[in-house]
Amino acid sequence: MADSLAIMIQEARKKLKMTQAQVAAAIERSKTTVVDIERGRTVPDDARILLRLAQALRLDAAELFARALRDRTSGNEHIPEDVWRYLGESLLLRVLPEAAEIDVCSPRSYKVIEAIAEALADDLFPMQVEDGAAIPVFDALVHAEAVAEKANLEHSLRATASRELPEEARTSFEDGTFVVQLRADAWERGEAGEGRFRFTAAHEIGHVVLHQHELLKTGGVVFRDTVCSASERLRPGVPIYQSPEWQANVFAACFLMPTKAVRRYLRRAQDRASAEGLAETFGVSLQAARIRLDKLISKLLPEENPA
Repeated sequence: MADSLAIMIQEARKKLKMTQAQVAAAIERSKTTVVDIERGRTVPDDARILLRLAQALRLDAAELFARALRDRTSGNEHIPEDVWRYLGESLLLRVLPEAAEIDVCSPRSYKVIEAIAEALADDLFPMQVEDGAAIPVFDALVHAEAVAEKANLEHSLRATASRELPEEARTSFEDGTFVVQLRADAWERGEAGEGRFRFTAAHEIGHVVLHQHELLKTGGVVFRDTVCSASERLRPGVPIYQSPEWQANVFAACFLMPTKAVRRYLRRAQDRASAEGLAETFGVSLQAARIRLDKLISKLLPEENPA
């Protein structure tokens, strides 16, 4: 299919309700470039542009690379799909080391990250933790200087909402300041209580708290919200606990659902306790609530059932 990449890009952009200009900004090219790609006039041969397209449009990067390779090759009807997929993955692995931002960090266990996140939540919002109530994570962004102080950051922290941001969120180090940016609609919907965007906000705070030294070392290289899972971003042979995305996800779950707060919820709800109730109480997605409960069950059961 000669225009398979064009269709993939156009459908993904429309699904995310992004303009061609927004996509162009994300890949650091002109709007004309995006128009030409969507109309099948051109297929990018710069792997970095393809990777940026995958990140901005939340697409499977290996599949996007495979489609680009296929579209640039004539007389390829006899080549099986799995071969194209293999070629796409191979090209992706070659370009990731130079094009990706921070894809590997210092190893940290779940327990270590949990302790850091819960301590910060308790320092910032002791009443909510004690009462088993939702953590006002956007208050943490508004009062970012308090986060910097409580987390012992080496530099100041600020958080902003941007209508120009192509991706959902990004964290960077700029001009001596750690900067958390959320796309304006993500900020607005998170403040309104949507679990997904509350998690995104906590995830970005996690990047600053856990990865400030990586940000300082790379001099401004950023973490971007992208479609790949934590494991998909890792190079072969690197364990999951060295993934900054996995670590930030763990931080977000523990910050939004501290053990003490969850225990208070369970005592209050008793027989009515459920993952659904946990998600509603703490303003997170059902999936996040289920994963957190699964991690906490061994810690909660001894106290709830001492025998």
